Amino acid sequence: MNSIANSVYKSYFYYHLTNLKARIDAWPSTTMKHDLLQKLLYIEQTAKITEADYIDFVNRLKKMKLQVLEFDLCLYCLKGLIAYSFEKSI
Repeated sequence: MNSIANSVYKSYFYYHLTNLKARIDAWPSTTMKHDLLQKLLYIEQTAKITEADYIDFVNRLKKMKLQVLEFDLCLYCLKGLIAYSFEKSI
């Protein structure tokens, strides 16, 4: 049963990660976009998100001055990453 649960968590984690990557990738090219994509690459490689990563991401998203819906969708993806992180650090 544990392997099934791990498999489900892994698939949901990558679902939220892929959605967030796609959203950020659609934005115009900026240094902030590049930094966020690099951070997502690190999160993907470690398969976890820390509290510091989450706070940093939210602060950077605030600086991007996104539309409310886009910001909310990015936060939804970040919360999904936290919920399904392999090693819950938060």
